[in-house]
Amino acid sequence: MGFDKRKELYWAGAILLSTLITGILVFGEALWDGQPVDIQLHDTYFVLTKTLFLVVVFIVLAVVVYGCRAVLSSSSIVLKIVAGILVVIVIGTLITIGNAVYWLHQQAAVAPVEERWEGKFSLVKYPSDRYNINYDTIEVDSFRVVLIICLNTGSSLENTGDVWMRCLVGDSITEKYIGPLESEAGVWIPDPQPIPKMFMAIQCGEFDGVINLVSKKGEFISFPGRYYAVDEKNRMYTTFAEYDTLVYAYDLTKGSGESLLGKHMLHRDLVFQGGGANGYWVK
Repeated sequence: MGFDKRKELYWAGAILLSTLITGILVFGEALWDGQPVDIQLHDTYFVLTKTLFLVVVFIVLAVVVYGCRAVLSSSSIVLKIVAGILVVIVIGTLITIGNAVYWLHQQAAVAPVEERWEGKFSLVKYPSDRYNINYDTIEVDSFRVVLIICLNTGSSLENTGDVWMRCLVGDSITEKYIGPLESEAGVWIPDPQPIPKMFMAIQCGEFDGVINLVSKKGEFISFPGRYYAVDEKNRMYTTFAEYDTLVYAYDLTKGSGESLLGKHMLHRDLVFQGGGANGYWVK
């Protein structure tokens, strides 16, 4: 049988159209927002662009289609059986993916806000018609930190939303929800960073706060406090107000901490920082 150029172009066009339809079914309007997609397979976590995702889908469909065509054009019964099994597997996989995406969209639509903070960051939790997602990448020694700023475009207040922190160490990715952006709450980033080989982000409430640290290994550490100071023994002390009693002590060398709430301990000869000129507010 000779090579029919027009017929092959029809096949290629059909595969390309199927790829586009797959992208629309999976992402909906978010297919065109230019934001990356996060995929978790068991204990492995991938972050890739939607363009790369569509390229992978196109290649898979092309291999399956042309493989099946080659097998079905053969007179071998065994090869035809193998092709049939392959088609069933592919269809079953596509149905499973479709059901999973539909379930995620349904969960995001009905889940309370506090429940949607749990787990890894996902664009499904922040639909493009209600949120504007910004990414601020910061180089820290041997690793990178990405602040994911989810601004609520439907709010009447300016700069309201959520802040996530993503740590990238080699091929490893870890993430943590840092806190909300509200009229009485925000996230403050010290600049320059005060602790070598670590990154700090402070979630500041009206009367309290949380110190969030991430190490070069991608490990997150959180403890109460809005203002911080480090003594000569590499111990960090925190307080909720600049001239208030201490609330937490964390040994940066040993990696262990102790709550000081209720002990009414006063700080002595410690210079506290937080929310001042040596840093910036996430917006």
